[in-house]
Amino acid sequence: MVDPPKTRLAAGGVLIRRSHGRYEVCLTLRQRHGPAWGLPKGHLEGGEETAAAALREVREETGLTAVILEPLGSITYQFSVPGQCVPVTKTVTFYLMAATGGRVELHDDETIEVRWMPWDAAASAVAHDDERSVLKRAQRMTDRPDMARRI
Repeated sequence: MVDPPKTRLAAGGVLIRRSHGRYEVCLTLRQRHGPAWGLPKGHLEGGEETAAAALREVREETGLTAVILEPLGSITYQFSVPGQCVPVTKTVTFYLMAATGGRVELHDDETIEVRWMPWDAAASAVAHDDERSVLKRAQRMTDRPDMARRI
């Protein structure tokens, strides 16, 4: 008998702030299969909408609160779980967010470190190309004239 395909839904954010006249992005360093920088994200909890899950995950993983500015779309990828024959397909819906408060020291135990970085440094630091493409999409959005008034 073949195991049915496994799918998981998740949500996360590209959390930004303005500092000294430029935008910075908040990344998290996590230790799952070795330390890797990435965007804060995580699974949806029972019946949760993606926007609510994204705000919750950002708060849990970074210690920061945020407001959603714009949806950024989704990425889908597969990964293997040790001991399971069928790979898991995961779809993560991302949102562009502006930080509104909180303290990075309040991040959860899954996160090793939280760091603000300029766009270029963040794009170089993230471990996965699909997250890099989400960052680039978010950066293009922040170039719009209406966005500067919202952050």
